[in-house]
Amino acid sequence: MKYLAAIAAGAIGLAGAYAGTVLLLEAQFPQHLPAPSITRIKHLDEKLLYLRERGPVEPALLAVGSSITWRQMDGDAFAELAGGADRVFNGATAFLQAHQTRFLTEFYLDHFSGVETVLVMVALPDFSDCTGIDSVLMDTADAVSYAFEGKDDLGFYFKYFTPLMYLKRGISMAEQRQPLTGEVYLDEYGSSPIDLLPGTTPSLRYGELPVDDACIAELAKLSAEIDGMGKEMALVFAPVHPAYWESFPAAREAWRAVAERITEAVAPHGTRVLDLAESPAFKAEDFFDAFHLRWPSVARFSTMTADWMRDRHHIARAPAERPTGMPATAKDQPRRRPPGVPASGAFRRTSVE
Repeated sequence: MKYLAAIAAGAIGLAGAYAGTVLLLEAQFPQHLPAPSITRIKHLDEKLLYLRERGPVEPALLAVGSSITWRQMDGDAFAELAGGADRVFNGATAFLQAHQTRFLTEFYLDHFSGVETVLVMVALPDFSDCTGIDSVLMDTADAVSYAFEGKDDLGFYFKYFTPLMYLKRGISMAEQRQPLTGEVYLDEYGSSPIDLLPGTTPSLRYGELPVDDACIAELAKLSAEIDGMGKEMALVFAPVHPAYWESFPAAREAWRAVAERITEAVAPHGTRVLDLAESPAFKAEDFFDAFHLRWPSVARFSTMTADWMRDRHHIARAPAERPTGMPATAKDQPRRRPPGVPASGAFRRTSVE
């Protein structure tokens, strides 16, 4: 009995120390406290934390996808289309395949009632494996409770009890949240732009990538679902580093075939496609790696995309009345742009999958 009592006392003490550490970090050093591990991807955990901290979010323009969308969207460029900066939300995250993008989009659309346009940016990495990788990213009930309902976060740190993981993440979390260099940094739109550190030599970072036909089918299903809800889907084939196409000519031909199949598959659902995968407007110096633009070029890419959406009537219109609790203007929202990141011009706003 004494042995069991000692074990119980030790467990209680450990739990108390764990809770105390979480509460201390939350109160005094929040920049070092990782979000609870509710999802399978730490970058998505941070997105749920963003939604929790930001308060009521009701976008008219919802961007979704992998890091192709997450890192390459300057929300300023889309503010006018959406009816205000507070009506734009980048819900994308790192490492997603097309079927996981579909899962995440369905999650958002279940909880955002005012979405009119869904913007999806894709490239080859999104189509590698939709057969062997699970599409389910999280327990959606827990995600809703944490991100949208503001339930006590200490309970989630205990439910998803991974102290060693939290310790590992916490050591570098403040650095990971730094703009333009931090792996999980999020700006006020939920985007995670990135740029090269001074003295860093860029590289393609990717080799030749396979294409899983199931991913094409999943993207077509997403297009059909969005159309069935009476919303628009705008699909963008994002720019690719010209040296990648030169290094992997077979991938270039494979992508052209994939792009044609995707365009045909989504057309019946009213989804229009902007193809910039081989655009001469983007040079080697614009890229961080084969598939991600550096921040200065993201602003230009976003402006091109927004202009195309405007011209093609993919316009997300703000509702006549804002949902209860929504601030009247973007300036009333908590701002997440850190000091030193400009808000206008070529570097309008500002982390690496």
